[in-house]
Amino acid sequence: MLTASETLGRVVVSATNAWRRAVLRRHGLRRRTIHLPDSETDIVCWMPKDVERTCNQKPSVLLLHGFGSNGTESWASHVSSLFRHFALFIPDLLFFGSSTTSRLERSELFQAHGIHTAILSLRVNQSFVIGHSYGGFVAYRLAHLYPEFVTKLIIVASGIMMDCHNNDYALRKTGANSVYDILAPTSVPALKQTLELVLNGTPKIPDFVLKAMLKRSSCGAD
Repeated sequence: MLTASETLGRVVVSATNAWRRAVLRRHGLRRRTIHLPDSETDIVCWMPKDVERTCNQKPSVLLLHGFGSNGTESWASHVSSLFRHFALFIPDLLFFGSSTTSRLERSELFQAHGIHTAILSLRVNQSFVIGHSYGGFVAYRLAHLYPEFVTKLIIVASGIMMDCHNNDYALRKTGANSVYDILAPTSVPALKQTLELVLNGTPKIPDFVLKAMLKRSSCGAD
């Protein structure tokens, strides 16, 4: 049986994610699962309700989220500034959110191929691409592999100047044993360390909410 704090944490996290989904719907987007031709991969993506009509009126923008996040969580707060000017496509990258595959590949090349195939299946042949953090690596690979598809490219906070010293600093600051522990925390103290590093300060989030966030993340939900 859940404690009162655990129940409250789940309510807070669920309500926050419900609000994000409502924001996306309010701005004319719908959530759809795209089954790729390999029959092993499903890409979940927010997109305009009428893709063809919207893309005829506005340029397309593909928004790619960072590691440990998903499309809904990363981009909901930006949609209101973008939807009037662009046809928005917001996928969950594979292994995050609700996108899944039974293929064994684990690389940004595989991510880029899957996203490209999914968006082409919607008859969208060109797009601006914006990638944040890990999504920036995928965005770069999209431009590298499919230059005819990517008309403009923006990469945000993807650590393009990183070297081994950056990892050493992150390990010292957080006290983590490995970079993996920072990228994929499994406990509330570890998640606090990660957030402190990412946010450059101590996060003011109650432990019971952080615990619910970890639980939801481990289930792959958004």
